Amino acid sequence: MEEILDILNRLDPIGLDEMEEVRFMNRTDTKYVLPTSEVQSLLHEIGDDYKVLDIDGNRMGRYETLYFDTPKYDFYIQHHNGKKNRVKVRYRKYLESDVTFLEVKKKNNKNRTIKLRKRVDDISQTIEGEDMNFVEVAAQQELILMPSVSNHFRRTTLVSKNYNERATIDFNIELMFNGKNITLPGISVIEAKQDLFNKESKMVRTLKARHCRSMRVSKYCLGIALLTENLKTNNYKKKLRKIEEYLENELAT
Repeated sequence: MEEILDILNRLDPIGLDEMEEVRFMNRTDTKYVLPTSEVQSLLHEIGDDYKVLDIDGNRMGRYETLYFDTPKYDFYIQHHNGKKNRVKVRYRKYLESDVTFLEVKKKNNKNRTIKLRKRVDDISQTIEGEDMNFVEVAAQQELILMPSVSNHFRRTTLVSKNYNERATIDFNIELMFNGKNITLPGISVIEAKQDLFNKESKMVRTLKARHCRSMRVSKYCLGIALLTENLKTNNYKKKLRKIEEYLENELAT
């Protein structure tokens, strides 16, 4: 991780104010899973084409998330089954800035991600009152929700100098649910966030050249698939095998 931080510290910075221009609350998402050991060389290749988010000298922020689902885990099942027009509900806390949002993420039938969020005081084990009204209006449905998977991770955010694109790289992912937890120390999740998918972006082209295929993966769904026994995971088996392969290779090095 020290080597990755050294590279990040050499990239051109971008501040939170400038980031407002590339928030992409309505966007396309393309996700990849990469062994963390390969991120260093990836950053060497793409570094000249991106700026890195810098908050008071910190270029790898800490995040904490608590997801909510229905008592029958409808959100997870819809995602597992590839249903269009699906929803995720979560609290997300940005630990460096001590800012927390209640967020509703919707995936529509055109494969676009639409995120709506509301600033709140802190992560809570419940969603009530005005906050619940916000969720139901955003999700366009009445809901009964309960806390589900939580996670911690560190994130670097990159902004393209040449295209309308923001990319995030998540490290040190830890997933918790029902008193169980699992860490993915050798796995990094990369997400290219664009207004319209652009295969010419440096990130997308470089990952393709490395034969790294995009993967429809959700940290929430990974947590459910890895930490429960009573919900179906058959559509994730290939992804889980790939992630396990990466983990085994990382542990062996």
